[in-house]
Amino acid sequence: MRPARGGSRRRALRRRYKATIIDWVQYLIARALEAVFLLLPWSWGHRIAVRVGDIARVLDRPSRKQRMARDIESAFPEFTDSQVSALIRENYRFMTASVLDSSRLVRLAASGARDGMIEVEGAEKIEGISKDTGIIFVSGHFGYWELLGSASTAAGYPVASLARPMRNPLLQVHVRDLRESTGQRILEKRGSMLYAIRALKGGQNLAFLIDQDARRDGVLVDFFGRPASTVTSVARISIYTGAPVVFAYARRIGGSDRFRIVIQDVIHPRKGADEREEVFRITQRFTKDLEDLVRKWPGEWLWLHNRWKTYPGKYRNRARAALKSSAGAEATRLRRGTESAPVAGSSLVTERVVVLAGGLGRRMRREEQGGAALSGDVARMAEQGLKGLIPMHGRPFLDYVVGSLLQAGLREICLVVPPDCEVLAGYARRTAKLTGAEITCAVQAEPRGTADALLAAEDFAGTGPFVMVNCDNLYPADALWRLARLEDRSCYVVAFESEALVREGNFAADRVRAFAAIVVGPGGELKQIVEKPPQPEIYARDGKLWVNMNLFRFTPEIFDSCRSIEPSPERGELELPTAVSHLVESGRVPVRVMLASGGVLDLTRRGDVASAERLLEGRELGF
Repeated sequence: MRPARGGSRRRALRRRYKATIIDWVQYLIARALEAVFLLLPWSWGHRIAVRVGDIARVLDRPSRKQRMARDIESAFPEFTDSQVSALIRENYRFMTASVLDSSRLVRLAASGARDGMIEVEGAEKIEGISKDTGIIFVSGHFGYWELLGSASTAAGYPVASLARPMRNPLLQVHVRDLRESTGQRILEKRGSMLYAIRALKGGQNLAFLIDQDARRDGVLVDFFGRPASTVTSVARISIYTGAPVVFAYARRIGGSDRFRIVIQDVIHPRKGADEREEVFRITQRFTKDLEDLVRKWPGEWLWLHNRWKTYPGKYRNRARAALKSSAGAEATRLRRGTESAPVAGSSLVTERVVVLAGGLGRRMRREEQGGAALSGDVARMAEQGLKGLIPMHGRPFLDYVVGSLLQAGLREICLVVPPDCEVLAGYARRTAKLTGAEITCAVQAEPRGTADALLAAEDFAGTGPFVMVNCDNLYPADALWRLARLEDRSCYVVAFESEALVREGNFAADRVRAFAAIVVGPGGELKQIVEKPPQPEIYARDGKLWVNMNLFRFTPEIFDSCRSIEPSPERGELELPTAVSHLVESGRVPVRVMLASGGVLDLTRRGDVASAERLLEGRELGF
């Protein structure tokens, strides 16, 4: 066992990190709470922790709680508002109890009084691993994560844990001493990779917490259907050394003072595999292990952390902005960052997307009585019905659409255009040169509706799945990212929460009420698309109304349905929702629903132009 280092080390660290008055106040409050908690029985201590958690929730900044609510709604779109609020309350309580309980357990471990309080499940999964190879233990900020390092060391697997330094240097020293008192070795994440590899080769094992946002240094993998920047060091060390990655977690057994550590998954690196693909595979797998846990026990994960802070293209856009402002050193640093944080290309199921850019644009062509007057290029494009080319802050609206597709990894783009439309064909050529994407055009001979427009792209679509979008809608990047990575052979319609469209898009509430309602079956299958429902509330699910915004993931079976339908009696056109309903009835391929909570920008009418431009202000493009 590696002994803890004492007072001289603490004094040296405190001199290195000068503490402020606020640091001292936080430190003294934390130590006082800890001291009181250690004197109390487990049951009393837990009750106090619950109350402290309630106080922390009330005093915490509103912006954090609002962000937590958005993240929970995105991860669990079926939750009602009351369920979201209850989960936030539970999370503050659990995290407080977990921290205080873990402090007590670490002290008991250091004194040898913890024997018999912890049991291990799944230990046989790692018994055959050579100690010369070592093990890389990984977990998330879930349950009683602080137990994992000390319990592993006590079980004969000495651990060097990598941890980010805390902002408060006094608490940093205290927490580090507590951890090292159990025999662990603590390495700061920054600059410790070489020491970590040496520790692994020297007979120690490594431990990582893998669910903090890794910013530009991470790889974007799927976590609850959204791209999350995740550390690549775990996978890279595993590939370099051959050490397996072991996902484990710790939870309390009921309401007792006993705990269970579970060895859930063992991931072995594949010899000879492409390094980039292997980094993604390993990282995605242990991230999925964590997601499965959080789905079972959502209140025990650290929702307080901004897990989805890094989004596709974030640092690429910042790098280009820095280059334009001639900030050379900063631009170089950011550009290097984007190269090490790729959009997870190996996870893509399809890179193909069909963009309906033809259409008559009847409502956009019409002058609205009392509406805002349009002028210049905006009026000219509106009069021609070329909604995608209406300029927004000096860029055509279609640039924002294409930018979001590229961020999602959709780089094979087909624009469905009217005959002899050189302006859209020229746009496709120029944008392909600017972005390096493959952008082609398919011609819809006559404006006979959205299903007919999709038929024009049949040759482009080929034999695999593809995404379909409207050129006059800007969809959330998360929804596009998820659609491109769905692994099954089902078709998907994306259902948007009506209140989110009003709150985060440019729609009025009465307009959204007229949108087609989506009826979802108990297994997530599409039951019905109800056009212009007179009473949309009757189609609500758990208090939320889900509507269609013409965002789909199709397989080639959709084309037969497009050919099999009759024109709609109202407009005399072949409508895509009708083709989707036909596909459901045919049973040739499952049609499922993907729920999305987020805003959509729309350019259906002239009155939408000003509101869309306002919401796009300050938005960066990646090209």
